[in-house]
Amino acid sequence: LGLVTYEMATGLPAFLASSPAALLVDQLSTPLPPISARAPHRDFPALDAILQRACAKDPAQRFESARAFVEAIKALPPPPWSPSR
Repeated sequence: LGLVTYEMATGLPAFLASSPAALLVDQLSTPLPPISARAPHRDFPALDAILQRACAKDPAQRFESARAFVEAIKALPPPPWSPSR
């Protein structure tokens, strides 16, 4: 869910690699890039923090449930690029 949300925010996958094996290595060992690394015009540290937690390599550091993840997203203020601003 965290990776899908990341791709929705940036328009790109979190991990880009030249082969399936390289992609797997990146997913297992590389920290999630900040949103601004994939979409510089979309710097949103509060969402980054939630996504870092959702995609933590250590399962004990992740949200305890999808509901908790969604509640954290709902509590965010509108992003700076939101049309509602």
